[in-house]
Amino acid sequence: MIIRAAALRDAANVARLHIESWRSAYRAELPESFLANQDVAQRTGIWEQRLTSSEMHVSLAENGDELLGFCAYGWSRDDDAQGVWEIKNLHVAPELRGGGIGSALFETAVQAVTDTDASELTLWVVDSNRPARQFYERKGMRPDGARKKHILTDTIYLEEVRYRMQLR
Repeated sequence: MIIRAAALRDAANVARLHIESWRSAYRAELPESFLANQDVAQRTGIWEQRLTSSEMHVSLAENGDELLGFCAYGWSRDDDAQGVWEIKNLHVAPELRGGGIGSALFETAVQAVTDTDASELTLWVVDSNRPARQFYERKGMRPDGARKKHILTDTIYLEEVRYRMQLR
């Protein structure tokens, strides 16, 4: 496995893995019709924008030509977290979860943050996603009390909690 910075040419593969990961992780939380209707072309366009933004850093874990996982991170989007970095996405192919790929990507993001002047790292995780919450807690992150709804449509949303980690 190698970890490298993502390039624009990776947008479609990242989009496919992002959708595949959501379909696996949130099948109990989101309607089947919503997950089935996720559009790779539309998601590719979103990732093309993100991959050309100087605000977003994306690391990929690969084995040859196979995308195993990805992690997107950058300065926090939250008004109450100025000067803090945020992991915005961390997804591993569902069949490979638990094999160390997520840990390697997480550590890559932490290293990138320590190379900046930020002293903290945050991320938002779906409240009901116990495996993800346990993963982040093993990494030293803790809930900081912030909660929000991740609005997906007029009637579909996910409840999220924010995790925080001191780096210095």
